[in-house]
Parts: sequence; C-alpha cells; structure tokens
Amino acid sequence: MKELWAFTDNRISVRFEYEWRDAENNWFRSHGNEHWEFDHEGLVRRRDASINDIPIQESERRYFESRASTGSSSANRLGSYA
Repeated sequence: MKELWAFTDNRISVRFEYEWRDAENNWFRSHGNEHWEFDHEGLVRRRDASINDIPIQESERRYFESRASTGSSSANRLGSYA
C-alpha cells in the first residue's frame, strides 16, 4: 500500500506499508517513507527510503489484496498525519 504524501515540480514522497514472509514462513510488516527526485528527462536522480520491519503473526495481517489489485477501496488505509 502506497499513499501520496507530498510532491513538487520534480520530487515525490509516499508513505507505505506492506506485509511479507521470509523463507521460514515468518511474517513481517514493513512501513516507512520513500522519496524520489527526478532529472529534467524524468529519470530518477535520487531515491531515499526509510523502512522499518516489524515481526507479526499471520493472524495480525492487514492486507490481503493481490499485487494486481488497483481498486480504490484500499485508499488511505495508512491514516492521516494531519
């Protein structure tokens, strides 16, 4: 899940949260911020990310959509910082 946080002429920032499991079937939730800066041709000049991984139980999972899902029903699940 990614949510637009801020943007300017050549920069964009998103907040994100997703879940994954490792080879031993342990579940994790990763969340953080990601920032991109683009050059005059639209190519990524700089990318920074701050990612936090938290171990969770499978019963604590929040997201079950497939990667191909693009529906708006999941919009703004990260909540507002305002």
